[in-house]
Amino acid sequence: MLARTTAVTKITTKIYYNEQKVKAQQAECIYAANFLQDAADLTPDDKRKRFNDALELHQRTIYTGLNVVLQFAPQEQFKKEKLIAIAASYMQRLGYGDQPYLIYQHTDTAIPHLHIVTISIRPDGSHIRTPFTAHLFSEPARKAVELEFGLVKAAGRRRSVKKNPSPARRVEYGKLPSEEAIADALQYILNNFRYRSIDELNAILSLYNLTAKIGRPGSRLHKYGGLLYQILENGKGRGAPVKASSLPFKPTLHYLKTKFAEHKTPDPIAIRDTRLALDAVLRENPSDHEHFKDALRRNYLAVPNNLSFKVPTDDLLLINLEHRVVHSIKELGKYYDLPSIQKRLRPGETNQLSQSPIQQTQKTKQKRSL
Repeated sequence: MLARTTAVTKITTKIYYNEQKVKAQQAECIYAANFLQDAADLTPDDKRKRFNDALELHQRTIYTGLNVVLQFAPQEQFKKEKLIAIAASYMQRLGYGDQPYLIYQHTDTAIPHLHIVTISIRPDGSHIRTPFTAHLFSEPARKAVELEFGLVKAAGRRRSVKKNPSPARRVEYGKLPSEEAIADALQYILNNFRYRSIDELNAILSLYNLTAKIGRPGSRLHKYGGLLYQILENGKGRGAPVKASSLPFKPTLHYLKTKFAEHKTPDPIAIRDTRLALDAVLRENPSDHEHFKDALRRNYLAVPNNLSFKVPTDDLLLINLEHRVVHSIKELGKYYDLPSIQKRLRPGETNQLSQSPIQQTQKTKQKRSL
């Protein structure tokens, strides 16, 4: 069993999230602990009111609640009664057994898991141990529950490094445990592509529905050189990010920096081939951005999946899938710049695409000389 705890400032947002899942028939509230009514008889308003009444007793605390996720092995398809017993035992060991909490069984992925929402304000108005320290008690609680119910141990599910990883496929959230899916894809990508920065790596990762996060400047993650990987769905993060240090081969920021240094010197042959491939794309006269992306794929090129031509930018990263390398269009030569490419993709101007940037510049110079 895997257990994850997160401190919560607005408990109602967690109730809303889970109730939306219930509404979409992707979850079910299977138990309401220390409520006056059974879970089946409670409305979303009843649940919010129960928590809000308790919060009125202690209004000075910022982190008033705790969100818990318990994840089981794929083969552990338990009945509701056992899931409730497991969750209740865990919450008791965590120190929240007498608190009101809601257990939601989620069915939106192939991995069985529970979401538990609770508050840290006791009935007498005192504040239970801060949610930020819950993780200190979570590990021994998890291990005890694993032994009590004979669950697959989280420690025994650690994945080993593959000697010859297969080519990565696009990761789909929910098909495999997130950590397993991310580890499998990263082991191939990080060892078979050339990248010189986080931006270049993320350009590649986006093709596989992944992203690497170093945090905003000033954030705790950024300050201490942390790194998280997350699955993307429709360009947005889905599921909890995974720490780089928790993956089998430790693809941390320190590890990536050694790769950046290895790939620092550009490959002139790859640059030449990327330039020729881009010329071939432009000769296809793509009429809009989608046709442009299709033409890129036919010529073994790609742009990041999250790229938006509507957002102003002065650069464009091209992934050469044949050489498995990333190039900025600025590296292709002075005749290749993003504004001129964007201009050619505007409706009514597709006739300009039949020539390469170099040919168009030469034609413009000839007109000026006349």
